[in-house]
Amino acid sequence: MATNTITIADNLCPATEFLKLFKGKWTVVILSEIQAGNNHYGKLMAHIPDINSRSLAIRLRELESLDIITRNVISEKPLQVAYDLTNKGSKLKVVFDNMKDWYNQFQL
Repeated sequence: MATNTITIADNLCPATEFLKLFKGKWTVVILSEIQAGNNHYGKLMAHIPDINSRSLAIRLRELESLDIITRNVISEKPLQVAYDLTNKGSKLKVVFDNMKDWYNQFQL
């Protein structure tokens, strides 16, 4: 006999899946820096001093594959790469702002 009971886990599933997108240690920091205009690879390395280049490259590729950022090759010498938020990525600003507000209010 099937039941139509909705469990707490069912209600949290979208939140759990959302949080999995940001499982990487640097993901939120990288997105914040791109949003702040530090969107060149070298600027990201300079503004996130504790990250290593391999971790940054991996996270950038993951975010690009999720269509949260785009990778733009600038045809200058030397060749430069810039990253920008997609429409989907831009919508995360509200989420991050709400998280900051919550943290500032409760200071856990």
